[in-house]
Amino acid sequence: MAIIGGAICPWIMGRISDAWNIQRAFVVPLICHAYVFYFAMWGYRLATLANANSELAIPVAEIE
Repeated sequence: MAIIGGAICPWIMGRISDAWNIQRAFVVPLICHAYVFYFAMWGYRLATLANANSELAIPVAEIE
């Protein structure tokens, strides 16, 4: 994300700004921030929850 966010997204934003205007160019950071928000809210899952049936999951001690 650092490479795309720091190198490619400003280039895309500049091309949009040159073609139309700066207001339309701000859609690019809006999309980037929306993706980060999605990942923070719903896209991230713990390895133990996502791979509960795999051998790599941390076993949970049974309560007697």
